[in-house]
Amino acid sequence: MLFAVKYYPGGTVAAVGDHELWVFNKKGSIQQKHSYKDQQLSGFAFGDSAVSVVLRDFGGTENGTLMTVNPSGDKAYDLQYAGTFRDISSYNSGVLLLTSDKLYYIDSGGLKYSSEVTRDGRMVSALDKKVVVLGLTSLYETNLPTKLA
Repeated sequence: MLFAVKYYPGGTVAAVGDHELWVFNKKGSIQQKHSYKDQQLSGFAFGDSAVSVVLRDFGGTENGTLMTVNPSGDKAYDLQYAGTFRDISSYNSGVLLLTSDKLYYIDSGGLKYSSEVTRDGRMVSALDKKVVVLGLTSLYETNLPTKLA
């Protein structure tokens, strides 16, 4: 099943499916498929310079992997996260990953920063240089995580 498609400059297309992430270009010089192997897709985000997918073990709710792939089709990084996945959002050339335990910011080089967040956080989004988290009963603004995870 195909969930979403993003067109990048130069004719490159990234497609998020239920079992794989595909990156192709119209010339045929890029034809990359990245399998989720024994994990299932929990979420995804398209950024200006990459696409990221959140994966977790089948039947599990805790912990998982963030896989990010560049428009060239090359895997940029795989990173582990702790807690139950809540939401993912692109931010500049990186991603924001919200879990039940932490808010992570992963930059374009794969450096992972984290900060504590309220446990009722459900969604995350960037607003200028701030991060906004939607909880069950409130909407609050916080700073970008700066502590290395």
